[in-house]
Amino acid sequence: MAEHAPNALGEAPVDDAWYLENRAAIAEQTRQRRARASSRVAMHRGRAARAGVVNTLTTEEWLAILRLARGVCHYCERQVGSAQLTLDHVVPISRGGANTAENVVPACFPCNARKSRHLVDEIPVVTVQVVDDLALRLQRGSQAILLLRSQVAALIDELQSYCL
Repeated sequence: MAEHAPNALGEAPVDDAWYLENRAAIAEQTRQRRARASSRVAMHRGRAARAGVVNTLTTEEWLAILRLARGVCHYCERQVGSAQLTLDHVVPISRGGANTAENVVPACFPCNARKSRHLVDEIPVVTVQVVDDLALRLQRGSQAILLLRSQVAALIDELQSYCL
């Protein structure tokens, strides 16, 4: 069996036999992915037209940006897969940003929603390292809390023996 690296969209590798057996399903998924990307681009093109800003982003450009991202969110750097990435304008259309390949990045939904209509420097940056550090601190805190709880439980048991 041939070993493969993750594909251009950052999805898990597949072996050749599986690919040959599932060509029709893969073709359908590809068609659906292109249709979703096309409708996303069309929606943003409509918003940009109504806002009167530069409006040149094409579906092909957006798909190329997704391929380059390899399924990783531009903001938090988490690997979420290309199907979970949304189109985010670095300078929002509502603030005069253009709907161009130079002004869009792939973002996971939580990051896109958190950024909203703000500029990048107006929101706290949460990277994988920040999340990992926080998780480690919480884990250490949890261990301290468990130790404290066990000590309190032992103290309560000891005090109850005096009360009886």
